[in-house]
Amino acid sequence: TVTDVSEQALELARMSARLNGISGETFSAERLDWNTVAADQGACKRDYELLLGSDILFLTTNVRGVAETVAKCVLPGGLAVIIDPGRPTAESFEEVASRFPGLKVETLEMDELPVAHGQALKLARLFLVTVGPSPSKRTRALKNGLLDSWEAIGNRSAGEDVSFRYTEN
Repeated sequence: TVTDVSEQALELARMSARLNGISGETFSAERLDWNTVAADQGACKRDYELLLGSDILFLTTNVRGVAETVAKCVLPGGLAVIIDPGRPTAESFEEVASRFPGLKVETLEMDELPVAHGQALKLARLFLVTVGPSPSKRTRALKNGLLDSWEAIGNRSAGEDVSFRYTEN
């Protein structure tokens, strides 16, 4: 399920899915405004085991809303993965999200994250938010794979030869 507050963004996601042969059985696009999740009891039409967010902490007001969305919409044992391109507005996310009962936040930062030939983000942050007292087996495996990948990307940017590994614990 893809969510966005913008109907235009959702329509673009639907068109992209169709163009890439992704069926409606495995793909859906729904409107969700993480800044109104607290007030809208039906905002999360489903509970999710995994939430992915990319560059969604671009406004200060989004920080609390995203944290609250994770707390309300991700199943206990689940994981939220949020990547941020070093925006100052995201600096408070770990502190804000950690105030919600059951959320545990790990923040990884990388300077000079390579994104294209000769181009790099000055700073990138990866937030891994686990929900509940104990992560599921799939969450642990996914988290381990993400941590290994993050480390490998850092090593690669330092000039080391890198191979990725993914293990399920």
